[in-house]
Amino acid sequence: HIAAMAPATNIGSSTPVSIAPTPNLPAPAEGQEDEAPAPADAMTRKVVNDAVAYLQGLAELRGRNIDWAEETVRVGANVRASEALAEGIVDLIAEDLPGLLEAVDGWEVALPDGPVTLDTAGAGIYRVEADWKHELLELITDPTIAYGLLIFGIYGLILEFYNPGMIFPSVIGIVCLLLGAYGLQMLPVNYAALALIFVGIAMMVAEVFTPTMGVLGIAGVVAFVMGSLMLLDTESPEFGLPLAVIAGFAVSTAGLSLFAVGAAVRARSAAVRTGKESMIGAEVEVLDDFAASGRVRGFGEIWQARTTAPVSAGERAKVIDVE
Repeated sequence: HIAAMAPATNIGSSTPVSIAPTPNLPAPAEGQEDEAPAPADAMTRKVVNDAVAYLQGLAELRGRNIDWAEETVRVGANVRASEALAEGIVDLIAEDLPGLLEAVDGWEVALPDGPVTLDTAGAGIYRVEADWKHELLELITDPTIAYGLLIFGIYGLILEFYNPGMIFPSVIGIVCLLLGAYGLQMLPVNYAALALIFVGIAMMVAEVFTPTMGVLGIAGVVAFVMGSLMLLDTESPEFGLPLAVIAGFAVSTAGLSLFAVGAAVRARSAAVRTGKESMIGAEVEVLDDFAASGRVRGFGEIWQARTTAPVSAGERAKVIDVE
């Protein structure tokens, strides 16, 4: 209803633009530099003409400069505050907000219910700042943060499955998963891509338990990366996930998988350390002189042993069987 500007500001450049790359247009012919270039395709013409009609309708409704409303769209015209006031593009210039309220006091504006006279002189100014709850919600709905919370939640649950009873990883994992899910549901998520991420992590975990020689692990990394790239179903760059973040999580997840596979291989080839199998072949110390049955010390305990040949106290004997 009232358009105001501050000193030393400008207004204009209302031409619709696309975030997609635009083809190089031919240079204007001599004498045509000040004319608006013809839109290159039907879609551009439709968008430009729609914006022109919209701004002209607003200008007509408010009694402002209709010709400039078209000019700012077709050629992206800009004017400074004093010029905008002189050409009827805005209604007034004000130094600050209190000055604006003083200036418009007593103005009559048309509302759907009828004309209203403004009473703004000395009106109080109240600023509503975002509290910590809104700042937290703004943080977790950032695409990168929501994606990270989701992955950390999965890590926490995997760690709990590897070490049942730790409690802490599962609690943190569930909290991160719920926060990540909340953040993602506020964003245009591609659920097929989300499924690819889960499948990729599952395949990398399965690599630890199955002898596939890295096939599942590599397929899991590929699925994880493809799902992350397609996770947000939009072409807007502000909703995209940085490639560095995707690469970091892919490398860390693959590294954890490879570390677990290596640990499993080393454990398989290592000597048995518990049970009867670990005792056979080990040496024990003879405590008494005996020819058939006596005492020996081994594995931190004293055992009753039998022998087929005489032994003396202090000698070392080898265990050949355990009953």
